[in-house]
Amino acid sequence: MTQLNPIQAQQEKRRQDDQKMALAAKILWLPTYLLFVPMFWLIEKAGLMVPLFTKLNILLKEKTQWETSFAGYEPTPHDVIVSAYYKSGTNWTMQMAHLIANRGQAEFEHVHDVIPWPDGMPGYALDIQHDIVWQNTPTGLRIIKSHLPLDLIPFREEARYICVVRDPKEVVVSGYHFSRDTSFGPLTPSLDAFIDVFLSDEFLFGSWARHAATFWAVRHKPNVLFLLYPEMKRLGEAVVPWMAEFMGVALTPEEAALVVEQSSFAHMKTINHKFYPGRLTPWSNPNGQMMRQGKVGNSGELLTAAQQKRIDAHCRAELTKLGSDFPYDTLFASPSGREIATEANMARPRLYHGLRHTAVPTNTSPSSDNSPPMA
Repeated sequence: MTQLNPIQAQQEKRRQDDQKMALAAKILWLPTYLLFVPMFWLIEKAGLMVPLFTKLNILLKEKTQWETSFAGYEPTPHDVIVSAYYKSGTNWTMQMAHLIANRGQAEFEHVHDVIPWPDGMPGYALDIQHDIVWQNTPTGLRIIKSHLPLDLIPFREEARYICVVRDPKEVVVSGYHFSRDTSFGPLTPSLDAFIDVFLSDEFLFGSWARHAATFWAVRHKPNVLFLLYPEMKRLGEAVVPWMAEFMGVALTPEEAALVVEQSSFAHMKTINHKFYPGRLTPWSNPNGQMMRQGKVGNSGELLTAAQQKRIDAHCRAELTKLGSDFPYDTLFASPSGREIATEANMARPRLYHGLRHTAVPTNTSPSSDNSPPMA
């Protein structure tokens, strides 16, 4: 029997897992609507959904070995670790970085055939120990995905780290739709239950504040690129040359154009299947959307003003508890608890003005001291 290389083995495993879940979905279709949906409705009404959902998050966290997922791994000069918190532009940033590493010429059946994800579900992505990817890129670089805070990722000066931070209210909106598509379907808990668990210590992807604070603390380091999701959205293709410079890759104009085109929201929507996790459970939507809207300032589409204020207050308090000076109120909060996408607040002065590698520049030509000018 011909032995598959690591990428081929990953592809075969994904196909087999998808087939198993498709069969489970058929078997459980009738029980889901006759038994599970009414049962979950009663659980919600009895006030037991939060404890149940919390327990599920704890079990999943244990299965992914979340806190020790990088144990034994030493980052190398080949590694560009993209750590964006859950639903904060991870795939967009990974796609951009992977394209830069491959000078605009990157093909894959699924993104996790070529990008390891140590803190993901075991076996879901290419193992981090495999070196097949960086050995076959023209730059000798490879991308590693993570949702972890920096204190759980080995930090080495020779590796590069890209962090993306998004308004946690927008994270909740995107995450709620995403969990319905990828995991729960008709069994999705209420929005209030989702928010309760999101703000707890047991949430599968950990604390938003811890992730932001740990990367914010090292934003000055030359091997750290600290990005804000709204700035990335505002500046669009101007992000590409800045990220390429950070990665040490001098792109030709033709290569840069390929990266810009293939990392655009419109293009990535057409290759959604290359990023979507597929059938994770029998209730997953096999045709769900990984890239839903990608908007900024849209938390009011789902969250009430009270829910937004609650999320703001919690994240602000958590940052204070961590001793972080991350400028939450300047970036994400407003008197009403809602971030409105207007020209005024999208271009307002930032507290981190002029800090090295703190965010993308407002033009495509970084200043001589490598400090991006901010609007």
